[in-house]
Amino acid sequence: MRPLTDLRTLVLAAFALLLLAACSDAGLQPTEVDDGEVVDDKLEIRGEVCAKDDKETKFPVKIMFIVDASGSMQFTDPSDANTTSSLTGGGNPGAGSLPQISATAACMQSCNSVTPTPNCSAICSNANSPGRQAAVQKVIDRFKNNPAVEFNIIRFNARVTVNGGVPGCEGFSNKANCIKGGLDSLTQAEIFTDYQGALSKAYEVLENDMQTASPVERTRTKYVLVFITDGAPDPQCQDGCGNDLYLGNTYSWCDAPRDQWCDNYFIQGAACDYMNTWYPSMTEPCKDYNTETQIVQQVNKIMDLGTTYGVGEIRMHAAFLFVTGLPQPILDLIDGNPNATRNDGSGSQTPCTLNADCSGGELCGDNKLCGTPWPLRERAEHLVKAIATAGDGLYRNFTSGQQIDFLDINYSSVSRPFGMTNFFATNTNAIAAEVKLVPDSDGDGVPDLKEFEADKQMRDTLADTDGDGYNDKLELDRINSGFHPGDPNIPAKKCVDRQDLDGDGLNGCEEAVLGTDPKVADSDRDRIPDGIEFIFGTDPRKDDSKVDSDFDGKQSGEEIRVHSSPIRSDQEIHATYRYIYDVQQQKERTDRKTCYDFAIRNVRLVTTLNDKAGAQGYNEILVFFGEGPADDPRDYGDFKAACVRAQYVEPNFKDPADGRIELKHEDFLDLPALLKAKANAKIDPANDPCIGAKLF
Repeated sequence: MRPLTDLRTLVLAAFALLLLAACSDAGLQPTEVDDGEVVDDKLEIRGEVCAKDDKETKFPVKIMFIVDASGSMQFTDPSDANTTSSLTGGGNPGAGSLPQISATAACMQSCNSVTPTPNCSAICSNANSPGRQAAVQKVIDRFKNNPAVEFNIIRFNARVTVNGGVPGCEGFSNKANCIKGGLDSLTQAEIFTDYQGALSKAYEVLENDMQTASPVERTRTKYVLVFITDGAPDPQCQDGCGNDLYLGNTYSWCDAPRDQWCDNYFIQGAACDYMNTWYPSMTEPCKDYNTETQIVQQVNKIMDLGTTYGVGEIRMHAAFLFVTGLPQPILDLIDGNPNATRNDGSGSQTPCTLNADCSGGELCGDNKLCGTPWPLRERAEHLVKAIATAGDGLYRNFTSGQQIDFLDINYSSVSRPFGMTNFFATNTNAIAAEVKLVPDSDGDGVPDLKEFEADKQMRDTLADTDGDGYNDKLELDRINSGFHPGDPNIPAKKCVDRQDLDGDGLNGCEEAVLGTDPKVADSDRDRIPDGIEFIFGTDPRKDDSKVDSDFDGKQSGEEIRVHSSPIRSDQEIHATYRYIYDVQQQKERTDRKTCYDFAIRNVRLVTTLNDKAGAQGYNEILVFFGEGPADDPRDYGDFKAACVRAQYVEPNFKDPADGRIELKHEDFLDLPALLKAKANAKIDPANDPCIGAKLF
């Protein structure tokens, strides 16, 4: 008996001859050619394509304001609009869990408690809106009509609130209700100054945003953070118990478990619930909190997010508000740490318990050593400058609330002109074998003959024979690893994510198997879509475009471009069948677009098997145009592609008969759009996006 494989080979050969002899008129209508005339298998594609301009490409700018709204703002940024929480009831419900009342009365009460008593009416009242709120409003007004700009407003005192706590507004947004919630919250001026809690919340919001964005979007996003305060962090806690004196109580927030705070300060009911929301990042008692070291470390963590997630740019600017005209008794009142000493080791550094133990004007610092006094202004300014330095940003200082202005900060995007990063074509139905091109009728990356010889129940007109969501090539390549191209029950884990979000030719399940990013067409940034690399056999997870894997003297990226094999030495293919490109940038145009004229020659066609309509010889060629900022290798770039279709039945039929197809710029679509258009054309052939021979 003849071996089964030999018999199958003979059957396939006979089948192919039968197809050639039995081509129906229905499948070959476009062009009539005399039976005796032999036509070549070459196609030439010409046309123009243009890169996206600034208006077509989104470079997001995300602006975060981190605004101090502590009680000292009643004095440094006074306004009749300032509010504070009512711990005893009354007032109107507002930001937070307690009713909000005018802060003017609280300011007057505090002001009148100091000796000597200053002109409290002048200090506590101002008909204008708070300067901090107005400054944020001005920036929002400048960019509110730009859809690429989004905002996030973090207000902090003892509590930390994002966009006023409005539901659904936890991140960056340009929605009116989110912006209003954030702006309205900035009128609050009460209690203490939790730097660490505010910066921790900023980190959380930023990381969530970066995780949600695609890698492409991240590389084009600029984050601008603006931090403003009018004082030092409060309270500042030292490591260890019983060493933090606050309001005459050594057992303060620093050293007490959260569930004991209310009892320690004789607070009950709604006010107790409110207090339990203070200092959200203070998770353990008797630990360092709000120290300079921790705050700078938190800024460093925020900046490291930029590297971790590959964002276009991230900067933190910092501003300090200090009103020099405030009376010293008021400055003493709002200083949360009047015994602060310099942290540079200056002074006698002798052990102490009380200020009386020190001499020469020195104070007994938190470290129980006599040192040089460190006034609030110098202490806070030093820390705010450290924040700006760590955040690679600008430092600003203001001497009144109404002077606050953030408009001189650079909010411009990281946009750069787009240009061509790659340009190539590929016949999805022709695969480079050792000495010639062979048909792959279903474009799954497995030649028709190999599908037949593999004896795995594959059909050479179906890219996913068993309909399990996995391409036949992917399953055949992993036949010994739990996959089977002809058995829908293998693998046992069903493919659920069959969408191709990035249009690279791979669905979500296939991307998961390959380890590529389902939201990025070019995961390794080598300027070749992942699906193309999969078909050609290179690694879509790392840039191997400059590698000569088959040792034939040609780099993998170039072999894909000319349609030879990057994983098998094929000198004959490269010599005879390689694509030839002529791409020229056009002269400057009146519309300012960057456009290119191109010609691709020697695109070779093959005789494919019958499609569902009974027609054979269809070849689908995709022409890819890669674009992006030429000077930024971190940018993933974008792709658009045009679909070209030709028909070739050896030896005497070709459509178009002259072997030429012309493309316009409008024929190039973003990859997901092209994928969708091709799918729609199966329902409505009149809207077929492929140029050239039409399906029947």
